[in-house]
Amino acid sequence: MAVTLGVGLSCTAPVAMAASTGTQGDTYHHRAYVTDRGANSVSVIDTDTGVLQATIPVGESPNGIAVSPDDRRVFVAEDGAGTVSMIDTATNKVTATVPVGTAPVNIAFTPDGHRAYVTNAQDGTVSVIHTDTDKVTGVVRVGTQPTGIAIADGSSRAYVTNTQDNTVSVIDTSVDKVIGTVSVGTAPDAVAITPDGRRAYVPNSFSSDVSVIDTGQDTVVSTIPIGEFVHQAGMGPDGTRAYVTNLSNNSVSVIDTATNQVTGTVKVGQQPAGVAVDSKNAYVANSQDGTVSVIDTAKEGVIKTIRVGEMPTKIALSHQ
Repeated sequence: MAVTLGVGLSCTAPVAMAASTGTQGDTYHHRAYVTDRGANSVSVIDTDTGVLQATIPVGESPNGIAVSPDDRRVFVAEDGAGTVSMIDTATNKVTATVPVGTAPVNIAFTPDGHRAYVTNAQDGTVSVIHTDTDKVTGVVRVGTQPTGIAIADGSSRAYVTNTQDNTVSVIDTSVDKVIGTVSVGTAPDAVAITPDGRRAYVPNSFSSDVSVIDTGQDTVVSTIPIGEFVHQAGMGPDGTRAYVTNLSNNSVSVIDTATNQVTGTVKVGQQPAGVAVDSKNAYVANSQDGTVSVIDTAKEGVIKTIRVGEMPTKIALSHQ
């Protein structure tokens, strides 16, 4: 859905950072990887310094992105090409490209890193890639227009949002079969799971709310009103707060997961899309600014804005 917005201002002026040269022997370990959908590239940010380290050419229309549990590779879903590219994090180079379904959107790894699950929006399927061979070893039929996907640490369940069906499919990854379907709000687009695996937070774009699923019962236990056109969600590493981007009003809502109440709203750049969270900061890809806003999660305010490529869409963090 195309959304026309007025001009918004980020909290700080964008800072253009020069990419560092030579990634071999790089001593930095904490990185953010951002898909630049309009530039067919991935931007690599050193999150300790806020410096743009590298820009990596990938396939057409990169969208979802995920870092392997061992931090050695980054997988990129290229919905314009119907492929997933694999980036070696030591060299910042693409080492393989694997065809999947039509319009792959998002990716999630199993906790052991041996498989990656890719939502194919136009197929109504999820492709299963075996990461030891970089080959598709299975396809799981889900709902109509699957988009978001998440797998909790230590879990064998994948949660997939079906945007056209207003549902979430639950896949048992031990057998690669759908074992449940949960009705949520209108146009669910993403999912973030608490670290203990007990709750899944699903932003519903058209109903402008977030459905909270009890994963033990696979039922919705709370619905949280948010704002206009909620889009993506990120979960803090301690599970106490979820961060939801509001595409139409250029902000991020902060949810207290103990009370399921919105406790704060942070203004960011124009049309915020993807969000990822570490122990100190939340990183927000502003799709119309070509920037990433860095939010101090303790102060709930933007402390830095970093220039990246054209139309940044999704963002993933290294685990180290």
